[in-house]
Amino acid sequence: MLNDGVTMADRLCSFTALKECQKEKGEAPALSNVWLNSVQLMTSRTDKGFFIASHAGHNAESHNHNDVGDVILYADGKPVIIDVGSGTYTSKTFSKDRYTLWYNTSTNHNVPLINGFQQHDGRQFEAKNVKYTSGSSSSELQMDIAAAYPAECGIKQWKRRVTVEKKLNRLIIEDSYLSESPLKQLTQTFMTICSADIKQPGKIIFDVADKKILLEYDANVWEVKRKRH
Repeated sequence: MLNDGVTMADRLCSFTALKECQKEKGEAPALSNVWLNSVQLMTSRTDKGFFIASHAGHNAESHNHNDVGDVILYADGKPVIIDVGSGTYTSKTFSKDRYTLWYNTSTNHNVPLINGFQQHDGRQFEAKNVKYTSGSSSSELQMDIAAAYPAECGIKQWKRRVTVEKKLNRLIIEDSYLSESPLKQLTQTFMTICSADIKQPGKIIFDVADKKILLEYDANVWEVKRKRH
């Protein structure tokens, strides 16, 4: 008997099955809707090639990136709106200076920068009133992300609604808020590795392989700028 409770006969049996396993073709399941309640993460696929993920959660999760409310979008397996991931791990990655690294900050995720304030790290900086719904034609994640920001930010409520309209192959990100006073500054970031045409007011056109993905916004409210890392 081996220390892990598995006998040598069990291991030999597993080895004999390897050749049969290698003959099989593995295919990842393309699930239409997924909800992981423990981390408040949703994913959704459309029949026309969109894959969307968004999550609520809190900013004390394992390997946290201060990204409550983040949204990503892929088209036919190609990245459009992305999570930037992590840089090479160093001693700084897991030190008190963790959140001085640009890729760990909410500024460089697809969430608002409100009155110049980013999200903070810590268990109390979380999404509230989280609600997930899904069906054959749509899926949706609703949350209040105001508590993910420091009190000095001056907001009482920030509702984010992420909706996937499957038949229309459309992602809608809708924010509404209550604040103590009119906002002095608001920036919404969308991280991408795609080339983007921003010449037309109200439209950002991402070049994704042989396709064009359109992001629409209100040109009377928003000014678009590029920022490179």
